[in-house]
Amino acid sequence: MLGLSVPGFWLGLVMILVFSVWLHWLPTSGQGGWRNLIMPAVALGWYFAASLLRLTRSSMLEVLRSEYIKLARLKGLPGYVVIAVHAFKNALIPVLTLAGVNLVVMINAAVIIEVIFAWPGHRPAALRGHLPARLPARAGRRHGGRHHDRGDQPDRSTSSTPTSIHASA
Repeated sequence: MLGLSVPGFWLGLVMILVFSVWLHWLPTSGQGGWRNLIMPAVALGWYFAASLLRLTRSSMLEVLRSEYIKLARLKGLPGYVVIAVHAFKNALIPVLTLAGVNLVVMINAAVIIEVIFAWPGHRPAALRGHLPARLPARAGRRHGGRHHDRGDQPDRSTSSTPTSIHASA
C-alpha cells in the first residue's frame, strides 16, 4: 500500500536526502554512470511497479479460482504447468491493459522526475513539441496582406447576390 500512496516526486526528494546528503552513497543529480540512474529509476518506477504487482496478484487469484483451472488440476497436470501455461496467460490481460495506460502516465511523470534529478531527458523535446517553429504575427497577414489561395475568386463585396434569401409577399 505504501507504493501507491507515495508520489514519485516526494520519494525522489526523500531519496536525495537519505542516499545523497546523509549517506553520500549516490550522486544527487546529473548525468554520468550507472549510479546516476538508480534514484531516478526507482522514483519513477515505484508507483507503477506497485500498481502492476497489486493487479497481477489480484488477477492471478481470480483466475486460479476459475473452473478451467480446476479442470486442468483434475486432469492431473503439474502445478507449474497449470500456473505458467493456463493461469498466468489469462491473468496478464488486465495487467497489460493497465501497463498501456501507465505508459502514458509514466511519460508525464518522467518530466517531473527529470526536473528533480536534473536529468536532461525528454523534457526539452516535450516542450518543443508544443511550440510551433514559426508563429505568424497575425494570421490574416501571413503573405504580406495578400491571400494567394483566393486569387481566382470574385470580390465578395461587389457580389450581385441578394443579402436576404426570403422573398417578400
